[in-house]
Amino acid sequence: MPILESKIITSGVLTLQVSIPQEELAGHLEKAAVDLQRNHPLAGFRPGKAPLAEVKRALGAMALLDESLKYAVPDAYINIVKQENFLTIGQPEIQITKVTPAEPVEFTATVALLPEVRLGDYKSIHAKAEPVGVSDKEVADVVEKIRQMRASQKLVDAPAAAENRVIVDLKMSKGGVPVEGGQTQNHAIDLGKPYFIPGFAEELVGLKAEDIKKFSLPFPKEHYNSALRGAMIDFEVTVKGVYQFERSALDDAFAADVGKFASVAELQKQIRNNLTEMKKEEESARLERVIIEELIGQTKFGDIPTILVESELNQMTARLKAKIERDGGTWEDYLKHLNKTEEVLMREWLPEAVTRVKAALLMRAIAEAENISVAPEEVATEQGVALKHYADDAETQEYIKSADYASHAKHVVLTRKVMERMKEISSSEK
Repeated sequence: MPILESKIITSGVLTLQVSIPQEELAGHLEKAAVDLQRNHPLAGFRPGKAPLAEVKRALGAMALLDESLKYAVPDAYINIVKQENFLTIGQPEIQITKVTPAEPVEFTATVALLPEVRLGDYKSIHAKAEPVGVSDKEVADVVEKIRQMRASQKLVDAPAAAENRVIVDLKMSKGGVPVEGGQTQNHAIDLGKPYFIPGFAEELVGLKAEDIKKFSLPFPKEHYNSALRGAMIDFEVTVKGVYQFERSALDDAFAADVGKFASVAELQKQIRNNLTEMKKEEESARLERVIIEELIGQTKFGDIPTILVESELNQMTARLKAKIERDGGTWEDYLKHLNKTEEVLMREWLPEAVTRVKAALLMRAIAEAENISVAPEEVATEQGVALKHYADDAETQEYIKSADYASHAKHVVLTRKVMERMKEISSSEK
């Protein structure tokens, strides 16, 4: 078992000093040996099949020990918390303080203790989901968007109309001086869509290939570049070509091409079902926000440790960064666009972070009041869904199998069950 060397409690924050005896690392070293072989395959062995001793000889005892810590430390932390019956909340901040082969591994864990939560009359809350519906126009709009996305482009010898795409060479200047980054060639502009400079697209309507037009417009006042923000900019546009979008006929052949639908009616039915499910999810999220706001308003909270709020802010930032990167952007460009620093952004998010922390505390308190618990098989099911989602990511799969992720999954399931219970309570006749 891991050994608790010391504990310190200050302002609702618990700091643990823990050591892990070498004999406790055996199983973790085996998993680490498999992981290391993914990036460092050993000659003569199938991937991940080399024995522990061979991996240690080839890659070094220290590399093996370091790799094992991602399993050993979270497991040791969870065991200590259970052993000592600490009422903690949130993820701990871990710092490895000693890693030496043949000696105990030592680390510190800093985590918030559960503050006092005095529930109000939560069963008096009254809120229910509103019915959702999807209009024929909403379905038709989605169909038209699909047709537009799949439309082909045809070069035309005609003045540009509001529904056309134009390809231009663009020069921007301010007071006769070229704007840095404002000179571009073969720039595509869809005249039927809003452009980031108001009025710009409208200036191009009626132009045809080889036309040159000069005009001036103010840059948006919220633009990330302070030197251009609200400034009057001179534009010189040379039209290279005008393209007309040609959309497929709305017939059964189009429906089959979109998703192997037998008819347009079948495509429309699927779109209606998708929109209905999306609206139901949005309404469910709205109802949850209403319930949580009312719960927070009637609940008395003890002092909330700063570490909890900071942790939530860090998670909010990490999630947004990951989304921006998935969408092909960068965090630096996003901040430039907002004309804000990360510190300013996190200060703005502070009230939302506090609300989220209070919501998490509420879920735990109501679960206790309502005798709601999470069975091991429910956690396993949640992990199974995640494993299937990351079937091609071996490293993430290993994390999903860890005790650390199991703790996260338990919280997710508990929150889901508590919210379902609160929806039952709030929608019942009082």
